[in-house]
Amino acid sequence: SVDMGGCLVVINANQTVLSGKKAERKVYFRHSGRPGSMKSRTFNEQQAIDPTRPIYLAVKRMLPKNKMQDKRMNNRVHIFADSSHNLTQNLIPAN
Repeated sequence: SVDMGGCLVVINANQTVLSGKKAERKVYFRHSGRPGSMKSRTFNEQQAIDPTRPIYLAVKRMLPKNKMQDKRMNNRVHIFADSSHNLTQNLIPAN
């Protein structure tokens, strides 16, 4: 029940591979709230546009749904499409 403040750094997000036919069948939905505005993309389409987004959504959906979720995601999850990043070895989040 104690938040210890760990960080998650993901590199090479553009090399994500799904097993089976999940790449064609997994669909990401977004909706602005207006009638008729729901849009969808498959995993392959989303990976081509922004390879960090599927990993971001997977991690976000694993966290508890409370008001700390956005703070944990924005300060402690760092996702990079390739192997280059500017983070140091001793990464400590700013609270």
